[in-house]
Amino acid sequence: MRHQIFWLSLAVLTGCEEGVECDTAVAELEEFEEFEEFEELPLGAGNAIPVSSPCGMGFVEIDGRIWVVSASGSCRMTLRLLSGQVISFINERSAKCIDVAGGSTANNAAVNQFRCHTGSNQQFYVHAPAGSSSEVQLIPMHTYGLSMQRCLDIAAASTRNNAALQQFSCNGGDNQMFHWNIDDKELVVDHSGKCIDVPGGSTLDGVRLQQYDCHGGDNQKWNIYSVTTGYVY
Repeated sequence: MRHQIFWLSLAVLTGCEEGVECDTAVAELEEFEEFEEFEELPLGAGNAIPVSSPCGMGFVEIDGRIWVVSASGSCRMTLRLLSGQVISFINERSAKCIDVAGGSTANNAAVNQFRCHTGSNQQFYVHAPAGSSSEVQLIPMHTYGLSMQRCLDIAAASTRNNAALQQFSCNGGDNQMFHWNIDDKELVVDHSGKCIDVPGGSTLDGVRLQQYDCHGGDNQKWNIYSVTTGYVY
């Protein structure tokens, strides 16, 4: 079986700034014929250690972080399998996180990309409503204790390209339902079938996120860090 390991610089999670040399693994995409070969990964200062792989999915530990390896078959990782966990999304191109601007709790608050930190406005509770298949709601943790929780939401349930991502009171609408899997790492909105996208592939802080036709670009790929488990997907 062929496995693919997807990993980005651990600098994203350790606070190292772009361009600063850190004692971490550098972003790479590698393919390996056998899981055992992970022991021989050329990680420089990084240290790769195979970890037990339940359900046939490969895991590898790098400098104390557990990275999850995609495997074919029944172990296909989706957001629904992370139901009940708190997670953050890290863009493959910019290495920045999905962020509710200014930690606002208001309806219609902008959702941007911003340098990753440990604030609850970059952390999302994964809620899988009864009856959904792979779709989930994503609740910003800084609103989790409110009487009316907010959800990530496409403004006005638009199905057009460039429609803005925002937070809005959770209402169960398909424009608040998302799915993601470890194979393509696209965060797809259920009602439109479009991907959450960093406009123009920008790497700047504060860029408003949008939905756009899925095209496989790195500005539409999102790695997931589970605050709950410490795993990176």
